[in-house]
Amino acid sequence: MSQNHNQNKSIESIVKECQVLYLQDSKNAWATIDQYTLDLQSDEIINRMYFDRIYQQIHSLKGIAKTIHFHEIHEICETIAHSIKQNQYSTTTQLIEDLSLLKRAFETQEAIYL
Repeated sequence: MSQNHNQNKSIESIVKECQVLYLQDSKNAWATIDQYTLDLQSDEIINRMYFDRIYQQIHSLKGIAKTIHFHEIHEICETIAHSIKQNQYSTTTQLIEDLSLLKRAFETQEAIYL
């Protein structure tokens, strides 16, 4: 029983380390997302390329979030990724609102882990 308890503690420790690294590394993804969002807002015509590039960043964040038990972040990423792939953002306003919701979820986790 003690060995299982120690293994569980070790796994929990590894997951927490991964969570911290994920949050630190996500800053690069956020810089990219923020830049593409600005580009998208400044473009008179909704440019699919910006959506695709944002999708790539969100998709990466989504997969890792699920692995390290950041369920809220994973779910929001899943919603954004699905909406981009299904062309459900007719304006940038909804995308920006969803990204803001995601950013708040990240900030909540950062307050806990960083």
